[in-house]
Amino acid sequence: MLLVGVLIWGRETLPRERRTRGGLKAVFASAGEVLRNRAYVGYVLVFGFSFAALFAYISASPFVIQTMLGFDAGTYSLLFALNAVAITATSAAAAALAGKVELRRMIGIGLTVAVVAAFVLLLLALSGVPTLPTLIAFGVLQASMGFIFGNATTLAVGQAAEHAGTASAFLGFLQFILAAATAPVVGLAGEASAVPMGIAMVVAMIVAVWAFGFAKRPRTR
Repeated sequence: MLLVGVLIWGRETLPRERRTRGGLKAVFASAGEVLRNRAYVGYVLVFGFSFAALFAYISASPFVIQTMLGFDAGTYSLLFALNAVAITATSAAAAALAGKVELRRMIGIGLTVAVVAAFVLLLLALSGVPTLPTLIAFGVLQASMGFIFGNATTLAVGQAAEHAGTASAFLGFLQFILAAATAPVVGLAGEASAVPMGIAMVVAMIVAVWAFGFAKRPRTR
């Protein structure tokens, strides 16, 4: 359906004089230009590693909530849905605040909350995964992402407006490569421990915070 829609209604909106002819040479040229932009790379890393922390939750939460905490599948589904509502609500709040609050400030708030939640989850995993604190920390971690994802995407693609397609491609590529790498890591200890999940979250968020600073620091000669 998408293919048919593009063939029938899709039109190039870029002025003719700004279009590229395509081909591998043009692809590699635009990729090189995008990846030389320090701010772009920084915001892509912020998005990618924050998503890795979220994916650690997505991958580990079934065995943490069902196997370790003893909830049934229906209750797990409800808890997962509530966390989805949390990230939807904070994403909507971030969109409403755009133009009123600086995007970097919102990302900074989201990263701060996410780092705290990740460390708390690691400590909870080390102390036996108490039920209520763990569920609250899961929700807080997921809610924090609403202030990170959209704003990091906006700032990243805005840095490479002339090559928005290439910029979006790298963003999606890194997002799912890191997600794929995170999924097996959280299960290293099997269903007996949530510590790998906590470590994966903490490491991912530390890298995301570093990347946030990297995007802002001036270039060195």
